[in-house]
Formats: sequence, structure tokens, C-alpha cells
Amino acid sequence: MKNKIIKKFKENVFWLFLIELLCLSLTSVIGFFGYKEIQSRLDLINTYGPRLGELANKLQSQNLAISDVMEISNQLTSIETSTEVLRLMIIIVPLAVFLVYSFFQSISWYAISKDKFDIKKLIERKYFFGFFSISFPYFLALYLIWIFLFKILSLNAFLLASILTTLILLYFLFVSYGILHQYRSVFICIKKGLSIGFNNVGKFLPIMLGFLILFFLIFTLGTFSSSIAVYIALGVILLLVWIMFKIILTEKLRDFI
Repeated sequence: MKNKIIKKFKENVFWLFLIELLCLSLTSVIGFFGYKEIQSRLDLINTYGPRLGELANKLQSQNLAISDVMEISNQLTSIETSTEVLRLMIIIVPLAVFLVYSFFQSISWYAISKDKFDIKKLIERKYFFGFFSISFPYFLALYLIWIFLFKILSLNAFLLASILTTLILLYFLFVSYGILHQYRSVFICIKKGLSIGFNNVGKFLPIMLGFLILFFLIFTLGTFSSSIAVYIALGVILLLVWIMFKIILTEKLRDFI
């Protein structure tokens, strides 16, 4: 098992690293520019707020000039446009990030599941839809749980509960990813992933927690430096650790499929 894991890592690390790098780069770019656009729209709405308040006071006192009426009309139009764009961006940006994540991660997990890496056969349409169909309910459930916890808990309790909930759902999600190549039915894969994950917590959870601690330590090292070269080096190490985690988990899951 150990030799097989090391061999797969050495033979496939270049292409897997490239896939992960593309995934990280594109999701970061979409997330960054999407956030900037959302922030600019919020700033625009906030900018108009005080002036509209002044004009509203004039309206109540019936002391409006024609120029004030035109200004109100223009600002309301701008706010309405910004609000509509904001609503679209709040939906489009997370969806775009999720689709990019699903596309590249489906390629990565699919490649890892194969004994021999073949770049020409990586884009498997059915596997992508299966990956997407498994990921979506997990992330949707996580989002709804976060909203529920935020409403009923204090901020500190919410942060702790949301972290624990995220770790639990990610654990079962990663187990499902690791066995997806064996099942055509998404429902069966999710059911099997939950069963394997629940019945073998002692075998697979330590793997995830071990790599999570390693991720945290590497990330913490980055806080002690302001060098771009150090950040790049640590980023490369994090991606390699992520690849190794997926290979180890997938190989160990073969005995339970």
C-alpha cells in the first residue's frame, strides 16, 4: 500500500499539481473580482444613502427644486441598477466558483482513482456530473446549517459549531469523492460514502485530521514571513500535501468498496 501510494504520487504529481494550480488560480480570480464588484456596488449604494436622506427631508418640507427631483430620480435609478447587479453577483459568483471547483476537482479525483494516469481520458462527462451532483447537496446542507446556527447561537458558539459541522460534512464528502469512480448512481455513492465513513471513523478521520493539522502548521508558518518567495513555496507545499491526502484516502478506500 505504502509503495503504491508513493509510486502514484511520483508518477502523477506533475499533472495533478497543474490541475490543482489551475483550480486554485481560477477560483481565486473569480472570487477576488466577484468580491470587488460586490463591494463596489455596496459602496455605491452607501454613498447615495446620506444624500437621499437630505433630499427626503426636503421632500417632507416641500422645499424641493427641479434639480433635486432630477437628482432623486437619477440616484434611485442608480441604486436600483446596483441592487439588481448585486443580487445577480451574489448568485453568479458562488455558482461560478463552485462550477470551476467541481470541474477541476472531478478531473483530479478521477485521475487519482485510476491505476494509470492518462491525460487524454481525464475529462469524463459522466464523472463530472456525478461529482457535481454529490458536491451540491453537501454544500447546500452546509449553507443551510450555517444559517440555522447563526440564528440560534452567539457569535463565538456559532464559529465553533460551524467549524465542527464543516469538518464533519467534509469528512463524509471526501469519502464519497474517494469511491465515486466505482458507482454510477449518485444516490448509491452518497449512501455508501455515509455508511463507510460512519462505520470506519477510526480509520479515515485520523487521516483527515492529520492532514488538516499539517495544513494548519504550514499556513501558520506563512504568518511569520512577508516574503513572496516564502508564500509561493508554502503554497506549493500545501498543494502537494493536498494531492497526497487524496491519493492516500482513495487508495485506503479501495479495501472498503
